[in-house]
Amino acid sequence: MKKIVLLLILSIGLLACGCGKKLEDNSDLLKYKNEMTSFFDDLEEMDTEIQKINPESSDSVEKLLNAFDALENDFKKLADIEVPEDFPYNKTLADDAYSYMQQANEYMTQAFEDNDFKQNVFDAAMECYKRANKRVKYIITFLHGETPDDENISFE
Repeated sequence: MKKIVLLLILSIGLLACGCGKKLEDNSDLLKYKNEMTSFFDDLEEMDTEIQKINPESSDSVEKLLNAFDALENDFKKLADIEVPEDFPYNKTLADDAYSYMQQANEYMTQAFEDNDFKQNVFDAAMECYKRANKRVKYIITFLHGETPDDENISFE
């Protein structure tokens, strides 16, 4: 996750590459760049917090659940960002990423309910979490002016 977050942070600097416009000449793109930078900063901060969790500590589950709550809030902010028309797919991807993160957070909470760990629910949470992050990777790909290379997606 940390490598992905760092890649995303570095990638956001290339936001204007795929659109052919200068950021300083387009306030919508500049605003989008700033909001995306903020999102990636939040992701990096959350990754750091998750990496600090000691799985052996008595409050590890609480910290993990709090981190997933924060991630859901971060992905909500991503979904709420107004996307410039230069990146038509990014709005749908952001909405999908948020939806997957909501589901991941719900499953993560269920996985630890009643002090009874449920591995299958935890696995579902992690799958949704991976899907949310995959959408973020797609967004980055579009910001670079490229098309994601994935046989599971199509563009109309």
